[in-house]
Amino acid sequence: MIMVLCKRDLFQRKLTITSLLILQGSLFSMETHAENNARFEFDNAILMGNAKNNDLSSFNTTELAPGSYIVNIYVNNIWRGRQELIFTKNSGNSLVSCYSGQLLNNIGINSQKMNKQLAERESFCGNIAEWDTSGSARERLDSAQLDLHLEIPQAYLSESDSNYIQPELWQQGIPAISLGYSADYYSAKQRGDNHNSSDSAWLGMDVRGSAGGWLLEHLGGLDWDNRSGTHYSSHRTTLKRPIVGWQSMLSAGQFYTDSQMFDGISLLGIALETEDQMRPDNTLNWAPVIRGVAETNARITVTQDGRTIHQTSVPAGPFAIDSILPANTGGELLVTVQESDGRIRRFSVPYSTVPQLLKPGVSRYNLSIGAVDESDNEQDPLAAQVSWQYGVNNTLTFYTGASGFERYQSALLGSGLNTSWGAIALDITHSRFNDDERENQGQQYRISYNRTIPWSQTSLWFEGKMNSQHYYGQRDALDELDSNNEYQVLREKQSYSVSVNQPLIEQWGSIYLSGSIKKYWDQKNSYRQYAMGYTNSWGNLTWNISAQRFWNEDDFGSVSKDDQVSLIFSYYLPRSNSGYTHISSETYSNNGKAHNTRLGFTTTSDYENNLVWGANTSYARGGEMDWGANGTWRSPYTMINGTWSQGSSWHQASTGISGLVVGHAGGVTFSPERSDTLALVYAPDAKGAHLDGVPGTRFDSNGYAIMPWLRPWRVNEIIIDPKGAEEGISFAKTQSKVAPYQGNVVSVVFETKMNRQQIIRPRLQGQQILPFGATIRDNKNNHVGYVGQGGMLYIDETHSPEVYISTGQDKCTVVLKTQEAICR
Repeated sequence: MIMVLCKRDLFQRKLTITSLLILQGSLFSMETHAENNARFEFDNAILMGNAKNNDLSSFNTTELAPGSYIVNIYVNNIWRGRQELIFTKNSGNSLVSCYSGQLLNNIGINSQKMNKQLAERESFCGNIAEWDTSGSARERLDSAQLDLHLEIPQAYLSESDSNYIQPELWQQGIPAISLGYSADYYSAKQRGDNHNSSDSAWLGMDVRGSAGGWLLEHLGGLDWDNRSGTHYSSHRTTLKRPIVGWQSMLSAGQFYTDSQMFDGISLLGIALETEDQMRPDNTLNWAPVIRGVAETNARITVTQDGRTIHQTSVPAGPFAIDSILPANTGGELLVTVQESDGRIRRFSVPYSTVPQLLKPGVSRYNLSIGAVDESDNEQDPLAAQVSWQYGVNNTLTFYTGASGFERYQSALLGSGLNTSWGAIALDITHSRFNDDERENQGQQYRISYNRTIPWSQTSLWFEGKMNSQHYYGQRDALDELDSNNEYQVLREKQSYSVSVNQPLIEQWGSIYLSGSIKKYWDQKNSYRQYAMGYTNSWGNLTWNISAQRFWNEDDFGSVSKDDQVSLIFSYYLPRSNSGYTHISSETYSNNGKAHNTRLGFTTTSDYENNLVWGANTSYARGGEMDWGANGTWRSPYTMINGTWSQGSSWHQASTGISGLVVGHAGGVTFSPERSDTLALVYAPDAKGAHLDGVPGTRFDSNGYAIMPWLRPWRVNEIIIDPKGAEEGISFAKTQSKVAPYQGNVVSVVFETKMNRQQIIRPRLQGQQILPFGATIRDNKNNHVGYVGQGGMLYIDETHSPEVYISTGQDKCTVVLKTQEAICR
């Protein structure tokens, strides 16, 4: 026989008799008693020497008795929820559960397909073998993990997403408060006669309190600059409650109305609307990725409806911001790029969710009413909005709606068509607005088109709007009513937006094109912007040539257009330790005159990429040069970033911090990642371990860690990686699944046990050896270990100065400090 000490990574599992033996052939025997509950017993006869006399009954095990257990249910290895079930013995002496038709439907099994006759009997409850007429279904209970595995023929399964489970199994949040924060400070100073300086700071906050399915959320931002001072804007303060049976969300407080059909406006009131995420085949409204190029270390500010919704500092070079959380579900995003040398460039990103085609029989609705809550408007009339969509068949979706307030009303009628030439949405909106002088009535005609051409993989999107002279949108009417408005309200006459993406043949890259044109009533000029480019790669080398139009603004508010052409090379060099080094080169040309060439690198300093830093330098036309550096550090508690750059006539610096703080009954837990729906994972004594898929996150000294980025109403997997935990800790399991309510904090608990073992070889008189497998007890008669091969003792942590081993006729005492053993 061979003794084995089992270790995994840095933790040591508690040794049992099953981990002390490598069994060979028939040297080990096990007796099974199946009259009642299966009982497994170790046979001493196969042991040698005085070990045959040991009492090994402590290792005998018994199967679970019939009763009620909370189990994880898996259907064809896909988790379908955690539920309490009653188990009984079948004729084969195996534990089986009782399933009603409703229970089968809840876990993704179509009871009508499986057994229509039994499904129509509402009171029937039977095991899987009774339900299954094919004889192919199987049921197995893992009594150690309390996992129930069902193997069901595919024909009996409901058609749904693999990560979707029925609403009855969604999990409400625990009482908790989460604070997501993102702060940024940016300073740029000019030298010379000007001595101009620009200092600004921004703090974005996302506060959520959840309990029992209720959610109170607040989104706001505090911005400051050295010219206009401090200003706080509240984007949304809403109390929410899902109405699961209606697949809807009830909201009360400050929120934006839906903008798929009408201009989104801020209301202080109440709303009831369809929650698409609760459905298996629908997804969240998307948020656009903002792309651009910074010529120096720059500040990027994103505003919507005049409110700052995101601000960050970026190093010189191309940037992509995909973490935008718009306050409104529609309306353009204005992106402002402030360069280190004082230049300001602006461009807009179209953002609107075009009315979508719905499946046959599926509907979507929205009801909102409340007082207008626009900070820039003096008047806050009572407003209401209603909309409804219905999928008539596979070809046609019908949608309609109405909105209005005192002195303004509008109504919309439209349809979406699914044709062989692409998806088309057509609608007409009629508005009536009474200003101080006359009644204005007009129409808006809108067409949206989206198609991917299969044979060429061309993706094409187009939207056009045409407004009659006396048409007013909701926002136009509110601006006209605002007596504080010192400027003429610009009303759109026409607007066209187009986007084309074309992948080329293999190894030839891809091209993209996007652009928009806007014309306004009573304005001669039109506003045009575009972006076009070509991208290709070879191995780790990527290059891109692009052109983009910006709108520049000087200190006096004068606006001019700026056409920028850029050529970018990027080389990505991965390292064996999971880190990387990224080298880039960018060349810019503005309006065919000025040019700038920049060379830089970014690298990581650890295998999780928690520390990222880089440096760059550039050469501009006329011989001017500048230098810059940037860095980001992700700790287990927060994310910190900074930039610095300097030219001959200016210098710049910035710093930022972001992360998440969650307050709960067990204390306060930090995370470097922001998220709205999350899990609070608790594993006692697991300090130092981390969660798969969340780099940098560690369990804290209280045993807590945060799993961010959970998808609400869907199955999410949570896996613990014990690496980094203290030696001696063992986990009952390292994997769990949750399906949380939106915006809630769900609790996930992993059972752990700390095993600090001491291994000693006691000194005995003569040739005596303690018997293998004997139980070791302390001076309080607590079980603390076993005797291993060769008489070595494996003892759990104990405060007893001595331990005792029974050898059958004798009792041995071992003094732990001296390792002396006396047997009497």
